[in-house]
Amino acid sequence: MNNYYEIALKEIKEHISESRESEALRMISEELSMPYIPQDFKNELEVLRDALVVNKPNSMAFFTNIDDIKEALNGDDAMRSKALLSLENMNLRPYVEDLVDILRNHEDDFVKRVILMISMDQELSYDAFLVLNGMPHSLNISEIEDPFQSEHYINLYQSLIDTFESYDPSFLVLAQEVLNLAMMDAYPFVDMHIQVDDIIEKTQHYLNQG
Repeated sequence: MNNYYEIALKEIKEHISESRESEALRMISEELSMPYIPQDFKNELEVLRDALVVNKPNSMAFFTNIDDIKEALNGDDAMRSKALLSLENMNLRPYVEDLVDILRNHEDDFVKRVILMISMDQELSYDAFLVLNGMPHSLNISEIEDPFQSEHYINLYQSLIDTFESYDPSFLVLAQEVLNLAMMDAYPFVDMHIQVDDIIEKTQHYLNQG
């Protein structure tokens, strides 16, 4: 029976085989941005990413110049993925003003969410104005609480553990990924409307796709 990870890998590989590398890279970037994914899935994603990005000729190597990154973030999906991977591999403390500019002016919510995640991972501290899901926000990055450490997320995950850990651990792993995706839709905020029943229903939908 196919699960979420098998379906995601299949779709990524189909994009690659049909020369839709930009869409494959976007999917890979989104999956790797999750706070938890199974190690074997992560390893395979990284191999696919490296084949698409790192091992390409010079035009596909990581950027090392922030101006090149900012320009690439306005390009196609492949260039955005390359730019975000480059940011993840850089020390961003010298480039806070550039991050503020990107967060204020970029139109892609996914790009902004990844930059927020990288900023939090690097424990940066700066104020930023940005629009997410059509709503304006003024944030101090150092004051943002990790949504995946929130009481709401922990309670949802604990409920899934209590329900599935004993008799269906595979379903539990997949349900956590579905929960993580739902949380990412509101990142860096916590969507209090997410309920366990919704996560279970979406998980069953993924399983039924196979």
